[in-house]
Amino acid sequence: MAQYLVATPDRGRISWVDSRDYVGVFARPVEAAAANHEGRPWDLPDIHFGYDPYVAEVQRALGDRSWETPRRQTARLMEQELTETALPVALGWVSPAWDGEGMVLSFERARGGQQLLLLDSPQGDPGRAAEDMGERLLATAPADWDRCFGYSG
Repeated sequence: MAQYLVATPDRGRISWVDSRDYVGVFARPVEAAAANHEGRPWDLPDIHFGYDPYVAEVQRALGDRSWETPRRQTARLMEQELTETALPVALGWVSPAWDGEGMVLSFERARGGQQLLLLDSPQGDPGRAAEDMGERLLATAPADWDRCFGYSG
């Protein structure tokens, strides 16, 4: 298998090596033959970066949230808040509702499957909206979540 990102043992540099083209390989569901496809090699030289500047830029990019819409920011903040809370069931994910207002939350059921909930808030600020929805969820007994916030998708 080809390597794409390689750091030197002394962490002096990071290199992008063995660039390959995968266009069309994963255009349909992956079949056994395609799963092992190694792509077509590109005729490109290896590219080298200083280790510390490379890691610093990756960290900067990971922290950049300028692309987030207010709805996406609300979902991220709500997920952070609930992840830091002792919940009676495991939180799977939080996402803006697919068709309409609010946030869809997925919880893993004890016997398998998922429980989807839909919460909304009148708050316009993403932080306040996440806090409002989190407080309402936590103020409701888990046995009543489906009745109060149930979502069928």
